[in-house]
Amino acid sequence: MKEWDLIGGKRIAVDGTKVHAQDARTAVGSSAAHKNFNDAKLKRHLDWIDNRIDGALEDFSRLDKYEESEEKTALVARTQDALDVLKARKSDYESL
Repeated sequence: MKEWDLIGGKRIAVDGTKVHAQDARTAVGSSAAHKNFNDAKLKRHLDWIDNRIDGALEDFSRLDKYEESEEKTALVARTQDALDVLKARKSDYESL
């Protein structure tokens, strides 16, 4: 390091601290997700979220052809909850 002029070389102290990189987990929605993201991983997650949202909207469209039923109402409520979680996760990813 002295040869590269990174330090003066007169005095140096090392305290022996070791720092390890961590791929910590954090709760996002109902599942744990890694905090480390690169462009490819982020794009993959955003694409997955978009595909899930598109699938849910297709399900809504398909179900709209049928009469109102308890099954449809329950599915719409569950799907809307899942969409809200996905949209929040997408927002988190886009803010990175």
